[in-house]
Amino acid sequence: MDGGERLGRYFTLEKRDSCGIIYMDRPPANSLDVEFLQELAKIADPISADGRIRAVVLTSRLKVFCAGLDLKMASQMDLKAWTRYALELDHSFNQLGNLPKPVIAAINGPALGGGMLIALVSDFRFIAEEKGKMGLPEANLGVPLLGGSTQWLARVVNRGWAMEIALSGNTYSSQEALSIGLVHRVFKDEELLERSVAFAQGLTEKGPIAVAMIKRCINESLRKEIQGVLPLELHAVEKTAETEDMKEGLSSFFEKRKPVYKER
Repeated sequence: MDGGERLGRYFTLEKRDSCGIIYMDRPPANSLDVEFLQELAKIADPISADGRIRAVVLTSRLKVFCAGLDLKMASQMDLKAWTRYALELDHSFNQLGNLPKPVIAAINGPALGGGMLIALVSDFRFIAEEKGKMGLPEANLGVPLLGGSTQWLARVVNRGWAMEIALSGNTYSSQEALSIGLVHRVFKDEELLERSVAFAQGLTEKGPIAVAMIKRCINESLRKEIQGVLPLELHAVEKTAETEDMKEGLSSFFEKRKPVYKER
């Protein structure tokens, strides 16, 4: 990968004035495995400590923003591995959400499952008009929603839409995402990054201490409730991780067929 400062195997930082652009790059689709999540958690510290960076744009170098759970990994996971994954997911997204600087997710391709959650925990969500899509397909695969997904989703959109998005497993176009409040802006594909950076640079002109405190005040009460959902998510993992239904859901994905669930 050319240009930028490496923040790990899968992340690179480009600095433009007071704006930092973080690129995700785990081919082919930025799927979330434990290593990726650990790196995502670790990038918060250098970004927070760098006084030159006052706002962040998070995007992808690939055609996919983030495809969510690494399904090949998931098909081989037992209960212990699922529990570890749930904890890593929760930690990494808390770290991203706790950044004292504004984070703009520039969604340049599909943001699915955990990829959509990366966008939800960001402070702003801008999406590419044609290539950008969002959705939570976990229910289609018999997989529980983790990482505080249900809590973040219900606070970004209303309860009815949160239920539909979470339970239907549908994928939503950029315009649909805009209409239900999942994203703030839709830009032409070729303009997405530059428009996102321009917005971020506008934020860097505000008082940095005030910005950090405003963000903290908005997020603090929500975060306490979101963190409180972790025991429920671990219970969901315990109830689903080794069921025949989850194995069927993952197998059907790879076999490209409709799953047959037997509630066991």
